[in-house]
Amino acid sequence: MSDVIFCILSEISYRTPENIRSLQSACLCNRDIQQEAEALLYSSIWVFGPTAMTSLLSALTTRGRGIHRRNSVKTLIFGQSQEMYPADDVFTLLLLLENLVDLELRVVHGVPLPITRDLPFRLRRFSSIFDPIRGNVKDFLATQPSIRYLRVPYEQVTSTQPRAIPLTLLPNLVDVDGSSTSLMYLLPGRPITKVHCERMDPTTIEELCLHLGRSMVPVTYFHIHHAMAHKHRPEWILRWIAQAAPHLQEMYLHDTSNTLFVSQSPSAHYHGSTLGWLKHLAGFSNLEKFTYSIDTGVANVRWMISRAPDFAKKSHQCCPTLVRVYLRLWIGERVYEYRPYLIPCKEIECSMRGGRWMVSKISTVYQH
Repeated sequence: MSDVIFCILSEISYRTPENIRSLQSACLCNRDIQQEAEALLYSSIWVFGPTAMTSLLSALTTRGRGIHRRNSVKTLIFGQSQEMYPADDVFTLLLLLENLVDLELRVVHGVPLPITRDLPFRLRRFSSIFDPIRGNVKDFLATQPSIRYLRVPYEQVTSTQPRAIPLTLLPNLVDVDGSSTSLMYLLPGRPITKVHCERMDPTTIEELCLHLGRSMVPVTYFHIHHAMAHKHRPEWILRWIAQAAPHLQEMYLHDTSNTLFVSQSPSAHYHGSTLGWLKHLAGFSNLEKFTYSIDTGVANVRWMISRAPDFAKKSHQCCPTLVRVYLRLWIGERVYEYRPYLIPCKEIECSMRGGRWMVSKISTVYQH
């Protein structure tokens, strides 16, 4: 039943207020459906400004249904607001959310987070668009040693020198997402196994690769956002990664230079550039899953799908441990209406069947 309700809510929540009221009326005819619908609606909440927070507090403290609603909240996102979030209201809200596991701050001027170990929840994920190791955010993170995923800002961290932070802060971190510079001061001395570097600074990429080997445990997943136009050739980067993370099992390489696919022959670029650096996958002895992501146009999708088995075959020839190869094609602009701030991508999954590499699945995924 939950899958059906989720689909209905996902579709109707973007439509007219009349439809939303109709949905609420339909839910009232069955108490079980109403409770399940509310649990799904309240599982992930965006708050945009003090007024929205006041309304949310009212909904969560309503006699009767308020307890069920606040126990359903798993994700809380503070959105951008022209007004400051009142510290008392933020504290009151957080004290209600016993099952909160994911907190995200999308507010440039910050959110006044409480500095106390008496909060009822234990976060697993924390994201912020401003530097999380400054001010009261750093003190707040010290009260949440349970955090395992951290997303740090890109543009705000501009220093070329990694800043050391106490190892007592975020001791259980296993998954980090940020710029190459910010990652360098988080990797050493922590049990990090997954690294997402979606904004790579070409001047620090070699140093970042060296830091991959300074995690307390082997790094098994690496996502790198690389433009082939940078001064470092892709084969150099692959060599550095292979040396620093020999236990890597999954790698996601996004090539931002292939926007030329829109105006030039994809065949020329594929045979002249892409296949040229694939041979350097030979440096990975444990790699099982490889995703190559490129920017392209809708007109080239069919051609890329036809070349996917050949790409997978040549990848496997260079790295025999591969069992899955993916081509992810960024084919359009950001979608704002139904899925805010997401980009539609065509993902082509290839696997080996009967000794031959074949396309096993084609799907549309949405990515930031």
